[in-house]
Amino acid sequence: MGRNYLQSVNCSSAIALPIRFGMSELESDEALSMGEIRRAGGGRKSAFESIEGLDEAFLRVIAQHTAGSPMDETVKWTNLTRAGNSPALASRRD
Repeated sequence: MGRNYLQSVNCSSAIALPIRFGMSELESDEALSMGEIRRAGGGRKSAFESIEGLDEAFLRVIAQHTAGSPMDETVKWTNLTRAGNSPALASRRD
């Protein structure tokens, strides 16, 4: 992906800016000397860290829809999907 590619991408599109940023990062000497690819502290925080009581609410929602392995008590599964969990969790946050 070179500069010709960027010319074919509309500069106002959502993809052009991250590509330009990444290319300028790769061309810098700093990027070559970095030991890690990503900067420390970046990224989204876990929902369990940012929403108080989420883990307890989640366990209450799936309690009636959970089965476990008879061989290993730490292995559990549920038949609910994300779409099934979301409304139930939203109603429990009140």
